[in-house]
Amino acid sequence: MNWKSLPKIDAHVHILPREVLDANPDSDDEFSRARMEEHLRLMERYNIRQSLIMTFNDPFLMSMGFTVRDVHRNLREMCTEHAGRYAAFADIDVRNSAEKSVSEIAAALESPVFKGVKVHATNTGIPIDDEYYDAIYVYCEKRDIPVAFHCYPGSDKADVCAPGRIRSVLQRHPDLQVIVCHLGGPQWEDAVDLPAMFDISAVLPDYVEQYGINKTNKILRAFGTDRLFFATDWPCSRSIQTNDFAEDRLYSRSIQTNDFAEDRLYSRSIQTNDFAEDSLCGRVDESATDTPCGRADAIYERYFDVLDQMDFTEEEARDIAENNVRRFLGWPACSQNNC
Repeated sequence: MNWKSLPKIDAHVHILPREVLDANPDSDDEFSRARMEEHLRLMERYNIRQSLIMTFNDPFLMSMGFTVRDVHRNLREMCTEHAGRYAAFADIDVRNSAEKSVSEIAAALESPVFKGVKVHATNTGIPIDDEYYDAIYVYCEKRDIPVAFHCYPGSDKADVCAPGRIRSVLQRHPDLQVIVCHLGGPQWEDAVDLPAMFDISAVLPDYVEQYGINKTNKILRAFGTDRLFFATDWPCSRSIQTNDFAEDRLYSRSIQTNDFAEDRLYSRSIQTNDFAEDSLCGRVDESATDTPCGRADAIYERYFDVLDQMDFTEEEARDIAENNVRRFLGWPACSQNNC
C-alpha cells in the first residue's frame, strides 16, 4: 500500500487556537507550528480526509481564558470553521470538582464536533484510576461516550498513565468505550489484551528504532488490525529529531499569559530509558530546520515510510487508515466540497 495516497483520518493531532498562538508570537518550540492552516496544508498533501484534535487537560495550553469552558469554545470554533474536516475530544480541568468536570463535558458534548473525552494523567498528575475520574467514567459509560487515555508511561508499572491503571478502570467500568493512545508506549505488552481501541500516535518510530521493522509489524498485528487507528500526534514525536532544544523534556513551552501564570514553563521530564531518548521531537535530517522540531512534514513522512513496510492487506490498511475510527466514533465522511 502507498500510505501517502491512501485516504486517512489522523485520529490524534494537536492544534492550538489562534488566540494562543497570537498571544505567544515569540514562541519557538514544537508547538509554534501547531497551526490549523499548516495542518490543513499537510492534510491536502497526504490525502488526510479528517483529523481528531486531542486535548491536554491543561487549559493554559488551549485558551487565553484559562478555563475548560474557554478550551471547549475554542475547539468548537476551530472545528466549525472547517466543517467536517476536524472533530475534537472534550477536555478536563482537574482544578474543578469531578461534578463540575462532568457538567462541562456534558455542555461540550451538546456540539457534534465533540466525539469523546480525553484523560491525560501525565499532565494532571492524577492517576487514571483515581476516584476523581469515576464520575466522568460513569457519565461516559452510561452514554457510550468514548474516553481516550494518554498512555505513554516509562518503565514504571505504577506510572499515572500505565496500562495497568486502565485495566483497573475497566474492572470498575466494564462497559466504558476506551481508546488507548500511543499503544501503551514501552508497556505495550500490558496493554495488548485490554478491551479497547488503540491509536498508533507518537510511538511507531520509537518501536522501529527499538525493535526493528519486523518486530514492529508483529506488535501491530498482536493488537489486531481491527482495533488500530492511524494517528501521529502531530506536531509532536519522540523520535523524529534529537537536539539540545528539547533535551530532557516531553513538553516544554513558555506561555505568556497573565500575572497568575506569566511565562509559565509547561514541561514534563521524560522517564528516560533505552526505549525512549530524552526528547519529544526525535530525529530528522539536520537540514530540516522549519522549526526546532524539524520539518513540519517529517512526522507524516516517517509514519508513511514505516507503514509502507508493514504486511497489511489492502483491506487491513484501509481499516487502520480510516474505517476503524469512523465506525467506532460514528463519524461520517466529510462532504466532497469540504474534503
